[in-house]
Amino acid sequence: MFNFFNTAETKAIIVDKLVNQYDQIIKDQSKLEEARLLNHPLIDLEDNQKRVETRVARENLNFNLGIERIIEENDLVDIVNLSKILKISQSVCRILHNNKPVGTGFLINGNVLVTNNHVISSEKECLNIKAEFFYELDEEGRILNPIQFRPEPEAFFFTSDIRKKPEDEFSGLDFTMVALEKINLRGKKITDIPSLELDGNIGKIIKGETCIIIQHPNGQPKKISLNNNSFFSENQDQIIYETDSLPGSSGSPVLALGTCEVVALHQTGVPKMDENGNPLTKYGTVANSETPDEDIDWVGNAGIRISRILEFLQKKNFDKPAHNTKKNEILARTNKAKRELDEVVENQPEISLTDVKNEAQKLKSTSDSKLQNKSKYIGASEKFPFIILAKNSHENFENLEAELKLNYGNDFSLYLATPVSAKENEEELFVLNISSEGKNPNEFARELLSLKEIIHAEYDSEIYLNMEVTYDNDLKAFESSGSKNFNNEQHFLELYSQTSKYVKGKTKEQYRQWNWKAVNYNSSVTDIIGNSIKIVQFDTGYSHHPKNYGAFNLSEDFDFVDDDDNSREEEHHKITLADYGHGARTGSIIIGNLYSDAEENGNCGLLQQNGVKLIPYRVAQDVLILGRQAELAKAVDAAIATGAKVITTSMGLPPTMTTYNLAKKVYEKGIIWCCAAGNEVREVVAPAVHPGTIAVAASNPDDKEWKGSSRGKTVDITAPGMHVYVPKFLKENTGLFRYGMGYGHGTSYATPHVSSAAVLWLYKNREKLKNYQGYQVIEAFRTCLKSSARTQHSLPENFGAGILDIDKLLKTELPDSSDLVNAYKDEDISRVAMTFRTVGESLKMLWNGILRGIKKGITKEESLISEEYEMSDHAKKIIEQNSPTGYSAKESIINTNVNRTLETFNLIREKVVNS
Repeated sequence: MFNFFNTAETKAIIVDKLVNQYDQIIKDQSKLEEARLLNHPLIDLEDNQKRVETRVARENLNFNLGIERIIEENDLVDIVNLSKILKISQSVCRILHNNKPVGTGFLINGNVLVTNNHVISSEKECLNIKAEFFYELDEEGRILNPIQFRPEPEAFFFTSDIRKKPEDEFSGLDFTMVALEKINLRGKKITDIPSLELDGNIGKIIKGETCIIIQHPNGQPKKISLNNNSFFSENQDQIIYETDSLPGSSGSPVLALGTCEVVALHQTGVPKMDENGNPLTKYGTVANSETPDEDIDWVGNAGIRISRILEFLQKKNFDKPAHNTKKNEILARTNKAKRELDEVVENQPEISLTDVKNEAQKLKSTSDSKLQNKSKYIGASEKFPFIILAKNSHENFENLEAELKLNYGNDFSLYLATPVSAKENEEELFVLNISSEGKNPNEFARELLSLKEIIHAEYDSEIYLNMEVTYDNDLKAFESSGSKNFNNEQHFLELYSQTSKYVKGKTKEQYRQWNWKAVNYNSSVTDIIGNSIKIVQFDTGYSHHPKNYGAFNLSEDFDFVDDDDNSREEEHHKITLADYGHGARTGSIIIGNLYSDAEENGNCGLLQQNGVKLIPYRVAQDVLILGRQAELAKAVDAAIATGAKVITTSMGLPPTMTTYNLAKKVYEKGIIWCCAAGNEVREVVAPAVHPGTIAVAASNPDDKEWKGSSRGKTVDITAPGMHVYVPKFLKENTGLFRYGMGYGHGTSYATPHVSSAAVLWLYKNREKLKNYQGYQVIEAFRTCLKSSARTQHSLPENFGAGILDIDKLLKTELPDSSDLVNAYKDEDISRVAMTFRTVGESLKMLWNGILRGIKKGITKEESLISEEYEMSDHAKKIIEQNSPTGYSAKESIINTNVNRTLETFNLIREKVVNS
């Protein structure tokens, strides 16, 4: 703040300028205080429609998103804005007169210094002036090495006297522009100092938005103001703002935080005045030239509009051609930006300021409503589940517990997610149940990352599952209540009876079992394998269906959702009958009985003759939702503890740090985890996407791709997944079930073929594999699987090595164990964790939006998961940064245009896959 009471003359100049505007400034300040007190949108302060139009245009976003961004109050800004501000700060210098600090200035267009006229008033005064850059503190509190440059007014000089002089049309605005020497006495070049380019167009900031000042208050090392910085009033030449400053700050750049543009040249403080225009102290007395700045009762600060300064410069014609050249350089950005902004404004919908304010009020009301809905967060005793990654050592665990108690009290529980398989001094998953202290749980998860003992943290929220597809009319038919015929075989024959070698000319018994021929399995392994090679199914549990009577191992099953030993799906299924019995259908491909009382019986499990029983683990509430990843972690731990050799998983999730860690754990234990590549989302999903698993895509009876199959470089193999004959359910009006068979689609059905092949391969090579340890078993299987794959097919690229060929797989020689490379060999867990902490939440939110769109119609409920108020601001920004132009985070999540949302999801997913 410029202490303008040093002389009576200066006092008169400043007070005269402010007296006529003072009443309006006070009214505007009262409006600001009232808006805050009543929690009104700050956009209510703005009355300039043109400014709002152009401010929206500067967002370079979708119109509606631009409106939303300028009217929603948010103390968070993009981190890139800090980088921009830091760069801008390098152009700011303190100004010395006879080596004494007198003000602040900043560099524009290579070598032009901008400050106040009351700091540098004339070309003659330049003789005693120096501009000192980098007078600031380093991280250890030491002054950096400042660099000084002298003015060269003969190269360029333009000033507007602080006094308004009738004979000088360019007076009264209080600014000076002067060129600095190109090379100083120490040989430093002015061009090595970053400089700014000014934009004189409207719309860099609107009332209520934040502005900050980079300054040298009292000649001190460079500082910045961060709190209570709203722009709230204006006059023709000045804008008025709350931002703090001190004497010596005159000439500082005033930046709009939202756009990082210079909006004003800081000039002076605005004191509270009495009715006679006399400045007042905090004690109600009249201030004088001896009154310290800290005793003045300040209303705010005033800065000269950059647009007015450039307007003066535009009108000025210099005598020297070089001066006019420099003038044009300074004005170039303004002229270019004007053309661009005019074009954007012209193409955007017509804006009504009243409508904008009404929209702001609606958003505010919605926000207030959300706050009420967040009451579940506010209760101090309400706990939320978080999954964290931390080093599993006694010391780290004790330190983490101590930090949690210190920061959040004693009311929490912390335990290993996989206690049986956890290794000492390795990075392991922990479950933390704790109150989020009224905060958004996703934001709270990011707060947990500040604890040095935690490598990664995520809110363990519900996630939609990617399982079987049911939206085709021919698939819906057999799920509809009251249907007399729920077998879709007629449609199947219409499609394939003339094109598929597995169907054409075949008997009903043969074509219902076409998938066996497609994977070239002729029942060559007839031994009773039984329980010697355990296979566990992660799914919705088992269901009562005659096709699977006696085929599930119900002595070792478990329900990890309800934490009991009954994994039967019928006793838990509450949401919808659509996709009912998913575990029974996928399981039948492995262990289904040859004969059954099911209507239109056919097909059977690839391992049914071997006496293998499938162990069902219920890890999902139903086919739609995975309640918690912690339940999946428990299932992995149990599979390891019970000696499972194969895990089959016909469901998909977005990649998370949890699925990454679990896939690695299973891999290191030497368990073959066969996973569905995914349905309808194109790119491979988790757990299949992780290197420790076997990813399976889907083909049809023509040996072509199933169009809905995910595909990509992480797919290992393809197996039948379209029109596979599996059990179906129909609930009659009486409440009783009918049991039949029908043709279903999905990588859910492709996966059990490979899981069955894994059991057969492990049994066939059981003696040789005794010399293979941990991951070597999986890599040996992967190698044999790929080298034996059938390459005669009509699949496109990215469907793995080809179509599964079981007979050839069982005849393939094992690779030498010394040639096998650990898929996690070059893993940098810190880098992986950093990637997930950056984009993990965004992936989950987008994923839920995509799956809602795909599964629309399965349930009558509008939404099973509400993340509108659970998504953190960080996730919104990640989504917006990666979304197609004009697409907001909220739109991406609730968007019915699944393809647009998928584009964003897959862009972010690539960052995880390639980490």
